[in-house]
Amino acid sequence: MTNCSIKEAENLCLKAARGAGYSWGMAEELSFASGWLITRNLSDLSDVTSLLLMLQKQQFAKLTQDNALNTWKPLAHGTLCPLTTGTYLSDSAQNLFHEHLNLKRVSIPILLLPFLSNVSHNINTSLHVSWLDMEALVHVHQIEILSGEHNLHVASAQDISVQKTNQKPKNNAPFQTRIEFRQTIFDCLNAFAYKTYVPETEELKATGAGGEKVNDDE
Repeated sequence: MTNCSIKEAENLCLKAARGAGYSWGMAEELSFASGWLITRNLSDLSDVTSLLLMLQKQQFAKLTQDNALNTWKPLAHGTLCPLTTGTYLSDSAQNLFHEHLNLKRVSIPILLLPFLSNVSHNINTSLHVSWLDMEALVHVHQIEILSGEHNLHVASAQDISVQKTNQKPKNNAPFQTRIEFRQTIFDCLNAFAYKTYVPETEELKATGAGGEKVNDDE
């Protein structure tokens, strides 16, 4: 098992996401989402590794909107990335979110919850979120899992329903400050993160951080 602080875990996820192929901007979004979930004791980072491994095998579809039906769905037969979908939701909530929203075929839906927290903050109301038999209440920084916790970490693409509600979460558990996760998860994330490191050359050894050009003639 590996034990680290939330900040260390966020930094690892940031580098792993970039190494896996996300832009630095999207990598920062994954870092935020992972920290949000860890703090609320909702992730051991297996969801993050699942997303990054999935990214190596497929290309996520573009998001299309059917505003008449309050539905967002992937183009053609693909699936939506939870990061890009969540980012778009966070940025557009006040203009696009009405009483309810249907999100079709979103992969690893738990990674959408931190962004729905942002939406709740932006529109100043609680949200009822569901997929399969999982139901949760999200209000700004709080979340309560109402049912179906066994489907919270499902990796396959799911249809997600998001509705405004007057209910507020009752769960006031203290935030976590550290995370303990399996060594296999750490190794996977670290392998992706390693791809962001610049290979060391003789020139970098001489002029890299903390060093200076060496004159062998002196």
